[in-house]
Amino acid sequence: MRRVRHLETGKETYIGVMEQLNLSIACFDSDIRDDTKYQEIKPLNILNELAHETPFSDHNQSPRNMYQCQMAK
Repeated sequence: MRRVRHLETGKETYIGVMEQLNLSIACFDSDIRDDTKYQEIKPLNILNELAHETPFSDHNQSPRNMYQCQMAK
């Protein structure tokens, strides 16, 4: 689940993993387009999403996880 702001209502809402694939989510105000309905609450939250993509992060050494996050950026 990911917490974002719905632009039409201004309320914070949660969107699921499968729903994120088809949505246009703006990080900054300058990124908003005609089809954008959601905006990040904090722009740096995307870095947390990259960390979730690291496979087997609980079983790797910390430097390997940091390297994977840097490569994903």
